Amino acid sequence: MELDLLVNNLQEEIDSKLADIKADSYQMSIGELAGLYQGTTNNGEAEIDLHPEFQRFFQWTQTQKTRLIESILLGIPLPPIFVAQRIDGVWDVIDGTQRLSTIFQFMGILKDENGQLEEPLVLEGTKYLPSLKNKVWHDVLHDENSLSNAQKLYIKRAKLDLKIILRGSDKNVKYEMFNRLNTGGTKASDQDVRNCILVMENPKAYQNIKELAEYQAFRDCVVLSEKDLTERYDLELVLRFLILRNMPIHDVNRIKLIDLSNFLTDEMIGIIKLDTNQHGNSHYWNEQKWEMEIGIFKRVFDKLKDIFGENSFRRYDSSKSKHTGSFTIYAFEIIALGLGHNIQNIEQIDIQNKVNSFWSNEPQHLNLWRAKSANSRIPQTIQLGRNLFSL
Repeated sequence: MELDLLVNNLQEEIDSKLADIKADSYQMSIGELAGLYQGTTNNGEAEIDLHPEFQRFFQWTQTQKTRLIESILLGIPLPPIFVAQRIDGVWDVIDGTQRLSTIFQFMGILKDENGQLEEPLVLEGTKYLPSLKNKVWHDVLHDENSLSNAQKLYIKRAKLDLKIILRGSDKNVKYEMFNRLNTGGTKASDQDVRNCILVMENPKAYQNIKELAEYQAFRDCVVLSEKDLTERYDLELVLRFLILRNMPIHDVNRIKLIDLSNFLTDEMIGIIKLDTNQHGNSHYWNEQKWEMEIGIFKRVFDKLKDIFGENSFRRYDSSKSKHTGSFTIYAFEIIALGLGHNIQNIEQIDIQNKVNSFWSNEPQHLNLWRAKSANSRIPQTIQLGRNLFSL
C-alpha cells in the first residue's frame, strides 16, 4: 500500500512538471539558421538571439572553432541546439551559443554586442583535414584560401537538431535548462552561467554587479589569483555579498540542505526577475533597492580599504605579527558580510579592534571553516560576523 502511494506520488510529480514544459524539436539547415540570424523582427532585432555579450563568458580557442567546422565538413553529428521562444517570438539560445557563433563567424556574419561585424574566422589545419590551414569562407584577394562553392553549399545545407522550449512553458524552465546544460566540463564556470542568465533577464543588474566587481576599493581589498579572475570569482563574491548581507538567518540556514551554487543562482533569479515568486514572497529588487545595496557595498569596502587595504581578508599570523597568505573566503564572509549587516552602525564600530579580536580568537573558531564545505560553513561564519560587529 505504501509502495503504491510512493509510486503514485512520483507519477504526480512527473506529470506536474511535464505540464510545465512545452517543447518542440526539428531540424534546420545552417543556411536557414543564418537567415534567422540576419533577419529582423518589426523592432529591428535578429530573429535568433545569440546574446553577443556571451562571447566574454564562453571563450573557445581557434583550435576548438576549427574542429567544429571540420566536424560539419566530415558529416559528424553535433549536439542539439536548445532555444527558448520569447514572448516576441525571438529565439533565445540557451545552449549552443558558441557553436552557432563559430559557424556565423566563419561565414563572416557574426556581430559583436555593438552590432559590428566580428573578424571572420581563419581555420587551422587538422589531423584529418590539414588543407584547412588558412581557409576562410571567402577571400576576395586570395581565392585559393576560400572554400569552394560546393563546400559552402555543403555547410549551408548541413542540418542541426533544434530543441525549442515554447512560450507556454513555465517561466523558470528556460533558466533551469540553461543552468543544467551549461555547467558541465570546462565549458563555463558557475558564475559564467549566472552572468549569462543576468544578461538574458536583466542586463542592468549584470552591469551593476560587474561595476561593483570593478570598484577600486573592492579590488584593493580582494586580491584574487588570475585563475579566480578568469572564472569571474570576483563577480561571485559581489553576488554573495548582495544576497547574504542581510538575509534572515533562517534563510541562510537553507544553504545546509542544498548546493551553494544552485542556492546563489536561485536567489539571484529571485532578485532580478520581476515575475519570480519564491516562498510566497517576491524578492525582486527595484531601482531604489539596487541603489541602496550598491551604496552599502561601497561604504563597506571604502572602510576596509582605508584600514586594511590588501590585508582585509588575509590571515593574521600573530607569531610573525603580520598578515600572510592569500585571500581567505571565511574572512570575507565574517568581515565583509558582518560589516554589511551592521551598516547602520559602521561609523560607531571600532573596526580595527573588532578584526584584531577576531584574528586573536581565530584558533578557537577553526572548526567552523577548516575541512568544512561551504554549505556547512557559511551559516556559521555569517552569524559570527554579525555578532562580531554588533554594538
